[in-house]
Amino acid sequence: MADVGYSDQCSSFDGGVCRLTGVACPFARGRYAECEDSTFAARVSMPPDEFVVLVNGRREPALGTLMVRRCRVPEHHRGVAGVHVNAVLESAGDEALLEAEWAIDGGVAYRCPATDVRFEWRAGKFIPA
Repeated sequence: MADVGYSDQCSSFDGGVCRLTGVACPFARGRYAECEDSTFAARVSMPPDEFVVLVNGRREPALGTLMVRRCRVPEHHRGVAGVHVNAVLESAGDEALLEAEWAIDGGVAYRCPATDVRFEWRAGKFIPA
């Protein structure tokens, strides 16, 4: 099973402004989970791999806005599921971003195109595939 740490700040929040709407966030000051569109970064560690996966306020997989630092330059990606941290500096373009496939039972299968590393979210837990 994976070791998981959750951020409590919305991944779309940027200095008081929502990256999705471009206006001041009415859910700032720790009320991000009340926003239907909010997503949060979950740091998922399954040695030797590490991932950042976006989840909603109920800690379920979601698509959202993710900032990835590549050579100290922040890149903002919208509508993404997450990133394979190990592959960020070794891959070109968006290859380190995770592909996510939702199953009818609510599970999610993740795959990194750059490394072909796979894992899943099932019954509230991230597990190796």
